[in-house]
Amino acid sequence: MRFSFKEDNYSQNRGKYSRIILIYCRKCKQNVGYYQKDGGTKSYMGQLRRLYADRFLKSMPKNIFKDKELRCSKCKEILGTRITYEKEKRIAFRLYVGAVKDKIVEIRKNK
Repeated sequence: MRFSFKEDNYSQNRGKYSRIILIYCRKCKQNVGYYQKDGGTKSYMGQLRRLYADRFLKSMPKNIFKDKELRCSKCKEILGTRITYEKEKRIAFRLYVGAVKDKIVEIRKNK
């Protein structure tokens, strides 16, 4: 799968280090989507506390901007609640503790 990083003020403000992660449901292991996580260091990613709607990549949930809750498409478990992150005025989902798991996707650069 090919991904391209979103490079904007948000990624610049978080230290210019980004990675693609696969988010999946803790309960049934269903993929929620691919997400660009900005910030942290190469060895430490940090805990996911919120998911910004504009950082979802391929296989983005269909009604992400309209729904009040982020739910697993398979088991319907509620993973998070929609908020407007006041510092940046961005739509995000505040995740419930332990609701999702993540895995860093290795990106191979073409030579």
